[in-house]
Amino acid sequence: MILRIGILSLVIYIFFLIPEKFLNLDYFKITKINTIDNSKMLQSELTNLTKKIYNKKSTQINYRELENFYRKDLRIKDIKIQNDSLGKIIITTEGKKLKYYTVDNNRVFLMNENGEIFGYLNESKRQSLPFVIGKNREERLEIIEILDRISQLQIIKYVSQITKIKEDDYRITLLDGVKLKTRPEVELKKYKIVESLYSEIRNHEKLDYIDLRFEDYIIKYIGDEK
Repeated sequence: MILRIGILSLVIYIFFLIPEKFLNLDYFKITKINTIDNSKMLQSELTNLTKKIYNKKSTQINYRELENFYRKDLRIKDIKIQNDSLGKIIITTEGKKLKYYTVDNNRVFLMNENGEIFGYLNESKRQSLPFVIGKNREERLEIIEILDRISQLQIIKYVSQITKIKEDDYRITLLDGVKLKTRPEVELKKYKIVESLYSEIRNHEKLDYIDLRFEDYIIKYIGDEK
């Protein structure tokens, strides 16, 4: 009886020992890492990540834990780490896309289409994009709603910045300094008319602003007293 128990214990020990020894072989070391990155901003983070896991055994790495850690980075929209073959893994990262600039405490930041700030100006190549100026994300989203409405019009190319001054008073500043006074409720058809007005008037008159918040358009020229 004792002999049988001893043999059984030995068999169980060997049964657990073999997989443990097998999984610790050098065959399971990560020696090749391919990175797929759509954002130049994340290069240094990816370099650090590859250094962290290179030559480590894949069985000792918690990929989900690493993914969750890097998803906390404001610049990362998503990240996936997966085995490709023995000793080889693929890291796929998707960075947040720059859509607008914004200003906070006199500093310029990068912002995506959802009004999320995710980086500093010097972290990305400068582009010709509008500035969205709001006190918080809620105000920025209100402004983005206006920009989305006019995104298919030609006048969007001339937008330099848009600022919320107060309730029902949003200012779209064009590249030549002309301002469009608007609010989120203004319909697309009014912007189409303003686009035509702007294109026609700017060639022979110096505009100050066009107010399209009311039923009638209010046009003010530079030099007007009122």
